Amino acid sequence: QWSDFKGEFGWRADTVGNVFVLSRNLPYISQSMMYVPELEIENPSIIDELVTFAKTNNPMFLRLEVLNQVDCDDAKKIRQKLKNTGFIKAFEELQPEHRQIIDLTQSEEDILQNMKEKGRYNTRLAQKKGIRIEITKGDDTQAPEKLKIVFDVYQKTAERKSISGRSYSYFEKLLESFKDEIVLAIAYSDTAPLAGSLTILHGGVASYLYGGSSSEQRQLMAPYLLHYEIMKYAKANGCSTYDLLAIA
Repeated sequence: QWSDFKGEFGWRADTVGNVFVLSRNLPYISQSMMYVPELEIENPSIIDELVTFAKTNNPMFLRLEVLNQVDCDDAKKIRQKLKNTGFIKAFEELQPEHRQIIDLTQSEEDILQNMKEKGRYNTRLAQKKGIRIEITKGDDTQAPEKLKIVFDVYQKTAERKSISGRSYSYFEKLLESFKDEIVLAIAYSDTAPLAGSLTILHGGVASYLYGGSSSEQRQLMAPYLLHYEIMKYAKANGCSTYDLLAIA
């Protein structure tokens, strides 16, 4: 599914071993690039396999974004293997440099208690102020309308923070391709949407992909309650972890 989805936006997807390799043509030149966005190295031999595959296809470069923790037992071996193979450290990350993973096997109360004090306070404040969280599954008939609301707050957040964002057509294709796994959540104060998110539930993991918040009524702390309710929903639907991706 992900291969087909990325193919809609100019990428080609190949599989090397159990690794997903993306490639696309570079603009203005007759060469391509290869990119492995999330690589969990279980056996260092996969590095040699990827290099062999890349040399066969002759891209300008092969970029790996390695997920292994720097303090894992094999981290030194992996780093040395990458250096010996000829890889160099990129000057910036494309994927989030740090990941926040929430354990959803805890009770709902423990999830709340294990937040930092300020996060717990803000979550309860939003509850007291009457913030209402509405969660819609991607296959619901109302999902396209809810997607517009989520995209609107997402786009406003991107503009406010001066970051490049995805297009609405990207969101539409995402919903079309993964409607059975997508969850749209919106935080309201009365009828005004203050925050929204798009999350994918897959393989026991809830991944927060996109979202944002309004610049209005920020004192109501709507995003805190939004994430807490998503965690509760994901837990109730069989997820054991909540991955906040780029959100520290």
